[in-house]
Amino acid sequence: MDTLATATADELRDGLEPLVAGYGAWLDGQQAAAAELPEHLRATADLALREARRAHKRLQAGLEHVATDTEALRCFQFMNAVMRDQRIASQVAALRATVVAARANQARAEAGERSKGQFLASMSHEIRTPMTGVLGMADLLDTTSLAAGCNTVTASLDGHAAGSFSLDLRGADPAPTSGPGGGPGDKPPKDKPKK
Repeated sequence: MDTLATATADELRDGLEPLVAGYGAWLDGQQAAAAELPEHLRATADLALREARRAHKRLQAGLEHVATDTEALRCFQFMNAVMRDQRIASQVAALRATVVAARANQARAEAGERSKGQFLASMSHEIRTPMTGVLGMADLLDTTSLAAGCNTVTASLDGHAAGSFSLDLRGADPAPTSGPGGGPGDKPPKDKPKK
C-alpha cells in the first residue's frame, strides 16, 4: 500500500497491467475447462465466468482511468495512504495490547511469589515457635530423674522434634538424622547427668 500511495501513472500501469492481463488469461483457461463439464454443471460455470469477465473488464477500465486521469490517480494514492496508515495503527494497537497483557501477567506472577514467600515465612514462624518449646521441654525431661524406659521416650521425642524442626518449608526434605529407631528425625539419647 505504501508503494501504491506514491506510485506515478506509469508505475501503476507497469505494476498492475500484468496482473489484470494474467487474470484475463486465467479466465480463458477456465472457459475451456467449463466447456468440458457435464451439461448440468455448464450453466452454473457459464454464469460464474460471465460475472468474472465483467469484473475483469472493470479492472481494465479502472486501471486505464487511474493511469490517465490526474484526479483519479490522486484519489487512488490518497485511499492507499489511508489504508496503509490504518494498517499501521492496527498493528501498533495490537502490539501495545500484547505488551500491556505481558506486563499484567508479570505483575500477577510477582504478586503470587510475594504472597507465597509471606505465607511460608509466617508458617515457618508458626511451626518453629512451638517446636522450640517442645525441644526445651524434651531437654528438661532429659535432665530429670525419670522412671525406667522414659529416657527412651524423651530421646525419641527430642529426636522427632529436632527432625521436624529442620524442615525447609519451601519444599526441601527434613535434615537426615538417625537414632535408635534408625528413622529420620531420631537421634541418640543424651547421656543423663549423673547425680
